[in-house]
Amino acid sequence: MRYVDPNDRLDAGRTALTTVCRRFFRQRSMTQPKWIRLASAMFPGPQHLHSSQIGGLSTGKLKDPTPKCLLVIGELNLALAATVGVGGVDAPRFPEDLRRFWEGLEPMCDPDGRPLGPVDLFRVITGELDLGLDTSHEIPVDGEAAASAALGRHLRLGLAALGRDFLTEMPALREECPVIEPLLMGKAVPGDSLVAALPALADVARTTPTDLWAVIADALASRP
Repeated sequence: MRYVDPNDRLDAGRTALTTVCRRFFRQRSMTQPKWIRLASAMFPGPQHLHSSQIGGLSTGKLKDPTPKCLLVIGELNLALAATVGVGGVDAPRFPEDLRRFWEGLEPMCDPDGRPLGPVDLFRVITGELDLGLDTSHEIPVDGEAAASAALGRHLRLGLAALGRDFLTEMPALREECPVIEPLLMGKAVPGDSLVAALPALADVARTTPTDLWAVIADALASRP
């Protein structure tokens, strides 16, 4: 058995942690203040989860989170798992009066569906735990505006070629794919939401998800 260069393992681990944390923190239009509110309900004393940590882990700018950071986020994830009813999780639950924040959220899990705790997050960032994430279609946070703009422009042209006026047909288009409205109106869409919506967007535009991803990939490659 040969050891892998620690730097290579850490690079892969950081990428995996960034991916899973971005998906976790940005799900269901959650905001940093809402996550901080949930954390404050779990941990007594001063504030233990900060906007810089949430933003840094979501963008990859926080490359070496402290043990306390991994501890807090891991325990927060276990609390979410226990609250939404994942079996076999022994952790405190979020208060019922914060249901408007936690309802509908999904915890970070390993490939077997087991929620990740603090030790698991450490194993992820060190490359010891492979989450099996599909990163072939990843849009970084700082590339979301460019990807959305390019795809929105492509969709507007495609709909026009089909003889569809997106302004007058917006209610119908919104029914077909909710994500299409901000795209057509020139607004940025979160990367994970954009990727998840590609099949529906392709149906609307009578094209393929592969063709739409090519538009996004070109936009990402053209960034300065």
